Amino acid sequence: MAPDFVDEGLFDGAVAKASRKLDAPLQHLSLAPLEEGPCPQTMHIGSHDDEGPALAWFDGELMPSRGYEFSGPHHQIYLGDPRRSNRRS
Repeated sequence: MAPDFVDEGLFDGAVAKASRKLDAPLQHLSLAPLEEGPCPQTMHIGSHDDEGPALAWFDGELMPSRGYEFSGPHHQIYLGDPRRSNRRS
């Protein structure tokens, strides 16, 4: 997701800069509109391995009880660096 002022030129420049900085190809990234309607949200604290029950509850109980169904993949918004979450020494 990106703010409205981010256009293709700004996006391409940011991808190029990040690609150089990370020394990694980032051609798989794209800028596309995301139109959302009503959607369930939750704050998950913990391992990615433990998010399955929340998604199963959304799909199996919460959404059907309100007449909704998944219309595409779920997405996540990270409040921190996901590469550093739940690492144990």
